Amino acid sequence: MRFGGWFPVAVLLSLGCSAPEPPPAPHAGENVPPPVAPAAGPTSDPLMPLLDLPSAEAAMARATSSFPFLEGEPEGASVSIGDTTHGRLANGRELTESASLKILPRQKERDLRYGTEQLVALLSHAGTALFEKTQTPLWVGNLGRRDGGDIEWSVSHNAGRDADVAFCYRDVATGKPATPKDLVQIFQDGLSKDKTLAFDTARTWVVVKALVEFQGASLQYLFISDALKKKLLEHARTIKEPAAIIERAAELLRQPGAAAAHDDHLHVRVYCSQMDAAGGCRDQGVVHPFAKTFEAEREKAAGKARKQLADARPTRRRRALLRLGLVGDARDVPAGLSYLADPAPEVRVAASELVAALGKDEHTPKLIDRFQVEDDSAVLAALVESIGFLGGKDAGVFFRDVLLATASAEVLGFSAKAIPLDAATAPYFLGLASDPYPPMRSLLAPTPVVDLTFDRSALQRLSVRAVRHAGSIEPIEALVDALDERETSIGLEAARSLAFLTNHDLLETAEARSLSVRLVEAKGRYQKLLAQNGKLAREGWLISGFSKRGYKIKALDKAASWELLRAAADEPHISYNARAVLTKLFDQPREIAHYGMGDGCRLLYRFLSDKRSELSLARPNEAQRGACWKARSKEKEAAALD
Repeated sequence: MRFGGWFPVAVLLSLGCSAPEPPPAPHAGENVPPPVAPAAGPTSDPLMPLLDLPSAEAAMARATSSFPFLEGEPEGASVSIGDTTHGRLANGRELTESASLKILPRQKERDLRYGTEQLVALLSHAGTALFEKTQTPLWVGNLGRRDGGDIEWSVSHNAGRDADVAFCYRDVATGKPATPKDLVQIFQDGLSKDKTLAFDTARTWVVVKALVEFQGASLQYLFISDALKKKLLEHARTIKEPAAIIERAAELLRQPGAAAAHDDHLHVRVYCSQMDAAGGCRDQGVVHPFAKTFEAEREKAAGKARKQLADARPTRRRRALLRLGLVGDARDVPAGLSYLADPAPEVRVAASELVAALGKDEHTPKLIDRFQVEDDSAVLAALVESIGFLGGKDAGVFFRDVLLATASAEVLGFSAKAIPLDAATAPYFLGLASDPYPPMRSLLAPTPVVDLTFDRSALQRLSVRAVRHAGSIEPIEALVDALDERETSIGLEAARSLAFLTNHDLLETAEARSLSVRLVEAKGRYQKLLAQNGKLAREGWLISGFSKRGYKIKALDKAASWELLRAAADEPHISYNARAVLTKLFDQPREIAHYGMGDGCRLLYRFLSDKRSELSLARPNEAQRGACWKARSKEKEAAALD
């Protein structure tokens, strides 16, 4: 939807000047209650508050995951969501130390002791088996965070289905079992680098056998170096273990192809459980003939959620919408749009988040329509974030006019200068770098607080942050104007959003001068840049930013693929825009642009390498080939500073 180049402040203050188009019909055959007309909006009193929200940082700090269980499901069950590299964990189970199971000192300090119920039970079983046979405990390293997500020390471990298990060691001098202080690298001779520890093949085999035999979880991988795998299998044959156990262990034990050799620990990964699969868990990689997988549970859960949409209780409708955001597909977007008019605010929030998770920029106008008649602060906040995440040219116009209106001292008669739209402007996807995939964060958020009050300043703050998602040039001038806001927090967010939108970061990071001074200086720099690039389409802004950083990119086409990949290891805004362009060029999943720069780069590198002949691409040079390693190194450095 467009506002014809102007956005009256009265619209923002009244939030009820016109009714939106009727929402689309839900799935055929579903018993979905008809949307209820929203309550009349507040009056157009110019002094009426609009939005007073806590900062995004404060909200994230106190928020924890809250999984949307459906009717009849076990409340509080652990759920692995998404894949192991980009997923999350709800209700993670804590690995408790005992006489038979210990956490290594360094890893214990990290508090990465959480996994799914199945993973924790698997490790506990292996620890018990080792202790009963040898009277020595099993030592483990990293599992994951309580709510999942990225960890510095591994690409995976995000979704609660991965664990690092220490090898068993012997003291070379005494021949007795040794207690490790950390994960210790073992070389092909079976010894540590300093020759003081030896790989205890017999005890490590006890652990492997216990893992393989456990029936409470389905093992997918036991990552280990080829040399140590060979030692374990030779030992198993020597002591005449059953052939079936050896065969299964041989299948599960493997050295990963595109990662470290795993010569300092055993990496355990399990498949999605039945509850995990029903909650949006995704298995990737090999599927063994003996694997217990539950692919059908995803669609079963989606069907159950669709039926629950008809529930008279708002809590149930909300959960059904959020669950569809995790397990549904594009067919569920019409239902999400329909429930934007639900009488319960928490349901409307969930509907907005479903549309953001499953929709496209073509659905942005419907969210804008709802924004104009909405009167609840939590819903308005959700709509702003969803509009920004879906992006597109309509989102650009929306944010431009919202920012101009909220920054204006006038109330009536306000008119923003019209900025002509370039029909060829590509709606490149821009997401917040603070979260790999924002919709997942929202779909797992607790029930929203709905008693917030609105004021113009907070709506401006929220929009300044969300606008970087939109990926269009219309809001640039309004963001430049916001750089010298009295509230430096708004100015700082405006500078960050400008870096993503323009592909130029012009805010000096030197601490010698105050932030307010540096923001004013940045405003002058952006004004000069606007004078040079103001008439450029979005593509021109991106190319200009890449060129300034030294990348030889003349056009955003396939010929620039490898150079764009090299840019993926640069500053956050450059990296994000490079990945966003590549995902759009090659019709790759839009989530890749939201992943960490290292992992997103690797996925794109793998795609380009596999398709190089088909795409008629030249060979990458050394810098282009090494970009993803550089990107991952920068991620680790940043995590260490945090």
